[in-house]
Amino acid sequence: MKSVCLTTPEEFRLTPARDPQRLCSACGTVGTTSRIWRCVRGQQPLFAYYCTGCWPSEVGRHRAEIKAEGELRWARIFTDELPTSSSAQCFEESATWFAVLETIQDLEDHLSRAGAPNPKEFLADTAKSIVNQASTLEGPMPDEVANFVRRHGTAA
Repeated sequence: MKSVCLTTPEEFRLTPARDPQRLCSACGTVGTTSRIWRCVRGQQPLFAYYCTGCWPSEVGRHRAEIKAEGELRWARIFTDELPTSSSAQCFEESATWFAVLETIQDLEDHLSRAGAPNPKEFLADTAKSIVNQASTLEGPMPDEVANFVRRHGTAA
């Protein structure tokens, strides 16, 4: 069965993640800061918008479902049940601190490993980028992000 999704629909490209009038797809709260478009082979595309509170758990759920679908695809690939072409597409966008926190946690995890390089210029550029986008994100800068910016805000 062919996927019904090939590209992100125009309507979705033109609607912002941050929308003070849109209802959260998870809890019904008025006002969204995040969105996801997802298509899995043979299913209608999903267009979902989330409030700041629902985004972390909902994006995690969507990512887990995409991962499970991919694992199922690989399990079936040698049985000729599924073609070898890509079977899932996903796009996510958020005007929250969640993605910034994920990035910082990934960087800190990598840097904590023995022998990992400590690219000061890269970390300084990352800190500068975080500061530059802060006004576009919902709510105050989390402490973990502020600490990262303080530690790496200037190249030594």
